[in-house]
Amino acid sequence: EVQGNYESRDYVIRRELRFQEGELANQREIDRSRTRVFNLGYYQDVSIDPFPTEGKNWDFVAKVRERFTGQFSIGLGYNQVTGVSGFISLRKGNFRGTGDIAGISISYGSKYKDNSLSYTKKWFLNQPIDLTGSVYDRRIEYTTYTVDRTGIDLIFSREFAEFWKASAGVSLQRVRYTNISPDASPLIKEEAGTRQSRKLLFGLTRDTRDNYLFPSAGALTELGYSVAVPVLGGNERFNKITLSHQQFFKDRWLDTGLILSFKGSLGLVEPYSGKRVPLDERFFVGGDFTVRGYKYGYAGPLDPNTKDPIGAKRQLILSAEANYPLYKNILYGAVFYDTGLGFNDWSELKTQNLKGGFGIGIRFITPFAPIKLDWAVKTKKVPGDTSRSRIHFVLGVFF
Repeated sequence: EVQGNYESRDYVIRRELRFQEGELANQREIDRSRTRVFNLGYYQDVSIDPFPTEGKNWDFVAKVRERFTGQFSIGLGYNQVTGVSGFISLRKGNFRGTGDIAGISISYGSKYKDNSLSYTKKWFLNQPIDLTGSVYDRRIEYTTYTVDRTGIDLIFSREFAEFWKASAGVSLQRVRYTNISPDASPLIKEEAGTRQSRKLLFGLTRDTRDNYLFPSAGALTELGYSVAVPVLGGNERFNKITLSHQQFFKDRWLDTGLILSFKGSLGLVEPYSGKRVPLDERFFVGGDFTVRGYKYGYAGPLDPNTKDPIGAKRQLILSAEANYPLYKNILYGAVFYDTGLGFNDWSELKTQNLKGGFGIGIRFITPFAPIKLDWAVKTKKVPGDTSRSRIHFVLGVFF
């Protein structure tokens, strides 16, 4: 029996249960079912409790307390790349009680725009398949150039075993580089004009995290592969592989609430058929999500003349972080250390070349998304990024 679901339809909850009517259920299956229902993001509380019936049988009651799944947001945002921007967004999880997700977002800034529309159909064809379609129109004005991207993505993902999911999809995109400064890097000048990108996307994920928004236990491993192909006017040719692993541990011995997090990430992109790697497909190491303490891209290759980041064909990132609860499970203090490098040849991957950053921060966990504020100090000075420390602010899911 399902109780408390005033908006959700029963099947949204039932299809996440790891046991079925008439089957024996063990505690592990019950706990896993509770985690799966909670991680849908539609409920504040989830409980699955047995109660005896006639004879030796037991029934289970899944009780949920629904949260507001419609999010209307308007305000200001900031990050290192786009600076300050205004945004308005509308996102509805559990659309019409079906578990589907619909969203529209409009963001504008003096150097930035990002307009998108997306829809995810959960359990497509009554199978554990998610079908996600999105269309978008984006622009970012960098110091020496402007890039516009307009495209559509269509991705299928299927859960084929407990914790495991595979995905496949296509991305059709038009990319245009304009306003290129005469002082820009030759690599950037080569991008001038418009090109068509046609990519096949593949992914494999293993996810055992206990909470998607702010994990305290479990792990997330992701393998991604994309290939740009010469179809439907596509004029890019490259293969791109990314591999990442995150591991989370909670202090269960002293019960202090301390959470330890470790992350490793490796990336590789190579062209084929005599083409080059597009600038926007390169790896830009340094910044909010890679090596904190550095400006975006400044822990990788720089143009020798302009000192602007030009991206790398390979990347390695390692991070360690400890989060300690300061107030209940809402406010956490953090200490962290990141190290990594963007590079073009494996011979460059040496200990003395790695860029590191360490610092402290706070984590504020809201019902909708976590907020992260960090102060980081770099271990090495780099040209074009002379400040010794840097503030990093992130709103949304993070490591």
